[in-house]
Amino acid sequence: MHLNALLLPFHYLCLRQKTLIQQRFYFHKLNKHLYHKTGRSQSVHVCCKASGLIYEELLTFLSGPCLLQVYGNWVLVWAVSDHPIGHQLLPNLNSSYVELKPQPDNKALEFIEWNIFMEKCVTYILNMTLPSDDDEHHSLTVENVEENDGVRKPFNESAELDFLESCDDCMAILYNSKTIGRYLMIYKSDGHHRDVDQLKTAQADHEKQAKCLGFPVEHLFIYNGTTDFCHKKSAPEEKTAEH
Repeated sequence: MHLNALLLPFHYLCLRQKTLIQQRFYFHKLNKHLYHKTGRSQSVHVCCKASGLIYEELLTFLSGPCLLQVYGNWVLVWAVSDHPIGHQLLPNLNSSYVELKPQPDNKALEFIEWNIFMEKCVTYILNMTLPSDDDEHHSLTVENVEENDGVRKPFNESAELDFLESCDDCMAILYNSKTIGRYLMIYKSDGHHRDVDQLKTAQADHEKQAKCLGFPVEHLFIYNGTTDFCHKKSAPEEKTAEH
């Protein structure tokens, strides 16, 4: 089925999911924060302390038809990690561009990531298996293939990926790996990533969300709005008039 045919019922189904939050709760702790999850959609109540004040955040994890909104092309604009490897990687990341699209069987997602690390291009092709509708844990299982200078090879890494509800033209991913730790990654859709003032204004919200999820807000990646990507320019090339 063509993607456009799925978009018509998308908004209705996505809103309807939010009415099912009270069903089939189960609990587990992650970094001393209590997560409330359901069989259809997931909500996370996080109590945080900042500047002596206690406040509560409600985070919604996307699942089912709501995952349709993550399909497309995305630019990483902000990221943080809780692992020493991430602390080394993120400050040396120049840019990261993601294309996310469904596989023909609609049971998996293809996640293609173009990264520039220290002026060198590395591409990751991730095949992510979608959970079944009755699965209480809506993370995505990831199998990776690394493409470096046109050569593909298996990349020994497995992780769980959760998509969080975010702002318009945004995508938020919580990446959880047993070997390289957790990462909170904030994306803007391609074409909305060059507004430097808007990117700077949003950083306070990103930091607040990161702190609520137990991340140390240091060793960050922050996109500058202009750096090009492995496979394309950051800004569209201007067409010159023919004479």
